[in-house]
Amino acid sequence: MKTFKIGPLTIDVADNEVYVQKDDVGWTLRFTRDEWEAFIAGVKAGEFDLTALDANRHRNDVAFKVID
Repeated sequence: MKTFKIGPLTIDVADNEVYVQKDDVGWTLRFTRDEWEAFIAGVKAGEFDLTALDANRHRNDVAFKVID
């Protein structure tokens, strides 16, 4: 297993699963390798561009809030 630390997040990468933990909250998210790779592909494709989400917020009458 490989472990990466990014700010308050700890990411553990096993053979077929990825675990993401936030230190001060105590929760853990678990992803399969395929789910994680799809997420990373989406990030690279700009699917999670918060600037675009903010621009679309008024057009679609949907409120987005970033939670730390």
